[in-house]
Amino acid sequence: GNRAIVDEGNRLLTRAVFEPEIDYQSDSGNSYNFNTGAPFDIGANNSSAVVFMKNTDQIYNLVVTAFIYNLGIAASGLTDGTEFTNIVVVRNPTAISSSTAVVPVNRNHGSTNLLNGTFSKGAGGATFTGGNDMIETLIAGVTGGRSFIRVGSVILKPNNSIGVRYEAHATTSQQYVQFAASMYLDKES
Repeated sequence: GNRAIVDEGNRLLTRAVFEPEIDYQSDSGNSYNFNTGAPFDIGANNSSAVVFMKNTDQIYNLVVTAFIYNLGIAASGLTDGTEFTNIVVVRNPTAISSSTAVVPVNRNHGSTNLLNGTFSKGAGGATFTGGNDMIETLIAGVTGGRSFIRVGSVILKPNNSIGVRYEAHATTSQQYVQFAASMYLDKES
């Protein structure tokens, strides 16, 4: 009962809609946002573990697609060309020294799906146990601002983890920061 159109070169004509995988996963309730919540003060700590996420789902991969860094103005930060901060994504840390649990929010407001995992925001001076530096982003952190970092697909297989470490400029005496991530649970593979 259905017909297909074939052109003069024997090609089948089709119509398709393309969308990013994370948007597709939102339709089925498998896409999430992680946010550390209200900005917190990292104080005069030069290095602080600020995000820890571990996938404890025993079947599906957790795919992180982007990190969002919201940085307040750094008090006492020099503006002499050395005012850059370094934000480091850490592969497979095993623990964070000081943290508060965070529940990722489902991007589909009609879904009650939750993620299986450990999701935490760190604190000023917090540290990671283990892990390897993976992605580093140098940002002019003294003046503050928002940075959206697309990372493609960083895949956390079951029991893999990821962390974010904020390395403030050495002269910073106080700075309020907030971090977020966009991710989905890959139930298609």
